[in-house]
Amino acid sequence: MRSGFTIVRNGDALGYPWTESIRSLAPLVDEIVVAHGDSTDSTLKSLEALRAELAKAARALRPSLPIV
Repeated sequence: MRSGFTIVRNGDALGYPWTESIRSLAPLVDEIVVAHGDSTDSTLKSLEALRAELAKAARALRPSLPIV
């Protein structure tokens, strides 16, 4: 099994193309793991929509330590 991993926090508010990055990774891996910080914008909602869109094993992890 091949896994892809990324981290994101407030990706929507900062304008970082993180959803495009995950979409480009999706064809190369069997699962995608996203560690998301305590976002104060719509990043988590966007992540949930992306999980449904990709229809593959995707896990969203909330780290126990804050991402600074």
